[in-house]
Amino acid sequence: MKLFGRRPGTQDSSRKGNRASRDAHHDTHSSRRSSDKQPRRDSVDERSRQVVRIPRKSPQEAIDSLHASLIDFFEYVTHFRDEFDRDVSLVKQYANPKDMESLWVSKIDESDGRGRDHSNAASNTGYRSRRTLLKRCLHLATMMTVTSKSDKDAVLAHKLHGMGKGIMKLLHDAAHDHSSVRHLLTELEMLLVFLDRNGARTSI
Repeated sequence: MKLFGRRPGTQDSSRKGNRASRDAHHDTHSSRRSSDKQPRRDSVDERSRQVVRIPRKSPQEAIDSLHASLIDFFEYVTHFRDEFDRDVSLVKQYANPKDMESLWVSKIDESDGRGRDHSNAASNTGYRSRRTLLKRCLHLATMMTVTSKSDKDAVLAHKLHGMGKGIMKLLHDAAHDHSSVRHLLTELEMLLVFLDRNGARTSI
């Protein structure tokens, strides 16, 4: 009797061939997915490196940047305070100190686009934005002069470290307490005079 069907071993070899074909297809597909993802991963890493990259400054450049930031902030806050005093001149004699502080904070919020008027919400020139820039410049100048081997920079570092603590506190207090502004401006002016006498340069 003649049997019809595959010869022994034919079915096994066919299964092996199909499995090998599927494995090859899976490897090719995985390789393609890996190659597709790789450029995106590299671009994210590159963007991360760009974000954390901080430009290096010499001690003199850091002092000059601090000097320019001090002038800008001093002039801005002086004008800002005078404008506030004019705004509240009519209600000052009737308002209690707590109300005056609320008005002061509201004006600062508006300068940063946080108040009801959001017309300058995208602006980076409000009170807190300028304060943040001054803090960064003060920190950088202190750090650069502390690490310098120059005797002149050592004197600057000592002064910046000493005055910096008081200025940092007043920068915070003045955003909530109108009466602190006068003390802040006095300290800023003293630091400006000191930097002027010690070779600070500015384009302002």
